[in-house]
Amino acid sequence: MPGPHSALQISMNDQTRALLHRWMRCPKMPVGLVRRVRALLLLERGYRYTPTAKQVGLTERNLRKWARRFREQGVAGLYEQPRPGRAPVFPLLKQALLLYVNHCMRRDVSQSRNISNNKKKSWKR
Repeated sequence: MPGPHSALQISMNDQTRALLHRWMRCPKMPVGLVRRVRALLLLERGYRYTPTAKQVGLTERNLRKWARRFREQGVAGLYEQPRPGRAPVFPLLKQALLLYVNHCMRRDVSQSRNISNNKKKSWKR
């Protein structure tokens, strides 16, 4: 591929490479994370930044950012960092409690529907 090589070269050990290959095959991994992993594996093989960025669907600037973070932090650098913004309205414990109560209410409603449906069926016979 034409063009000079970047000073930011990617290298990894066999254990890290195997982990990244596993992540690429896992269907439950977030798409953005798999895209970054695929790009880093291509860079490690010697591909240049511009064609790699086009191939995986990133901008060259973002690809360089993820490559730099991978070199500095390792695999942990591939995850997105928390973004600034409004704090959650409910604390985590209250959210869990609300979800549990909502789940219990739905279960109770569905059970009452089954009972009423059974009564209607037996009455119609």
